[in-house]
Amino acid sequence: MEKPVRFGESGEEMFGVLHIPECKTSYPKPAVIFCHGFKGDKVGPHRLFVKMARRLAKNGILVFRFDYRGCGESLGRFVDTTISSQIDDTLTAINFVSQLKRVNSSQLGLLGLSLGGAVASCAAARSKQIKALVLWSAVADIQKVFLSQRPEDGSLEQINEKGYIDLEGFRLGKEFVMEVNQINPLTEIKEYKDLVFLAHGSEDEVVPIENIESYYDTVITKKCQKHIVVGADHTYNSYEWEKEVMEKTQQWLIENL
Repeated sequence: MEKPVRFGESGEEMFGVLHIPECKTSYPKPAVIFCHGFKGDKVGPHRLFVKMARRLAKNGILVFRFDYRGCGESLGRFVDTTISSQIDDTLTAINFVSQLKRVNSSQLGLLGLSLGGAVASCAAARSKQIKALVLWSAVADIQKVFLSQRPEDGSLEQINEKGYIDLEGFRLGKEFVMEVNQINPLTEIKEYKDLVFLAHGSEDEVVPIENIESYYDTVITKKCQKHIVVGADHTYNSYEWEKEVMEKTQQWLIENL
């Protein structure tokens, strides 16, 4: 069963979808919360989050995928989005899911893609409720990755004048830009002591593969597994790459959550 829900504070509600397992085994169930990437939404590239959620639900794991404020169907404006606000939104989602009667709050997982991986790392460390953390193509050095992707038309230099950068119709606010060098997921993830699964495409040009190595070398827990999808790009844009990352993640979550 897939159930749309709104959650969060009045006037700033976020929109999400619960994937509730339809099986005969008893509740409560383990649950995984998805964190989408920069300029993304709860559907994911080539419906990756939808496919992954349905896979997990068929295997008895409840899934919650949602839109950050200012993204997808949630309230708010993208121009007001910051990394800190997305971390806060993730913590709100964790709190929401942990209180569901169908969920075993001691079996919570968090899955983040790209910038959502950096956000998930910070949220997992701060929450203390996450048992299993999955990072797909996760950004480790936010400042370096952001600067490598910045527009070449002088937009960054004009942000003080306009208050935002126009990114193909998305207005990236000054507050987001100013915060880029203040959030360090590698520093934060040192406070996370539980299970970690890392996946990355070997040919990722958006978030280079060095980022997964940085996470792997930094996490304190010895219960960390990494998987390289050979030939894959940033968001696993082929059927075989998509299948591989989903199957490996599903297997790991079933075994460890």
